[in-house]
Amino acid sequence: MFEPSNDRIYNAVVTLCIVLVFVTTAILGHAIAAYFTATGSDKGLAEYGPQGDFFGGHFGPVFGSLTLIVVIYSGYVQQRQQNRFFLQQQKKAEEALFLPELHSRH
Repeated sequence: MFEPSNDRIYNAVVTLCIVLVFVTTAILGHAIAAYFTATGSDKGLAEYGPQGDFFGGHFGPVFGSLTLIVVIYSGYVQQRQQNRFFLQQQKKAEEALFLPELHSRH
């Protein structure tokens, strides 16, 4: 099982990541809106397609890689927790099986 300090750290990291995503999205949204407002461009949607392809082509793999790292780390944490649980259960089972025999011999 998680120790309380590790659980708090994990929750803090997850909360920080979520806040950073929202803050970054808000900042980028305002920056893009300010750019298009300042240039006063009246381009049609067809002219923004290549720009969207550029950003999507670069940021898509980055976000995909970050997601893969999070999934791998989550699997690692679950494996560690499961191993600890199984060791504890094995220890309890051994105590339950062998302690009554020791007490009956005395």
